[in-house]
Amino acid sequence: MPIAAGLLVHLTAGPVFDYVRSRNICSVTVVRKVFQSIGTIIPAAFMFAVCQLDSSIYGKYLIMTLITVGYAVDEVAVMGGFSFCLLDIAPDFVGTLQGINGTIGFTSGFIIPMIVAALTPEVSIIDNLVKLWLKRD
Repeated sequence: MPIAAGLLVHLTAGPVFDYVRSRNICSVTVVRKVFQSIGTIIPAAFMFAVCQLDSSIYGKYLIMTLITVGYAVDEVAVMGGFSFCLLDIAPDFVGTLQGINGTIGFTSGFIIPMIVAALTPEVSIIDNLVKLWLKRD
């Protein structure tokens, strides 16, 4: 369900951005800042709300709704935010720039676990999982 809602917002946010941009209602920078703000602040607020809810029978539906809407609103930042600003900066080199951007951005995914493992050598993965599950309850 979150992916279907995200697809719906994804397909509508682009034309809205193009409409605002073509009518010169605001500058491109202002429109990108507004879309980026909407696409990051609202999902963050919803994820914070999810953490505060209990998992009762009605809470589960509310949690799923908040996650779905938060994921969908995140697509506003993808379609109109700074994700496409590389097209404005250097349209001829956008593929190269996205490759560099992605490489730098994803390095934390394998560097941070190695740093944490080096800083906590006496703790095993099983111990961390047990602590995670115990703190959850």
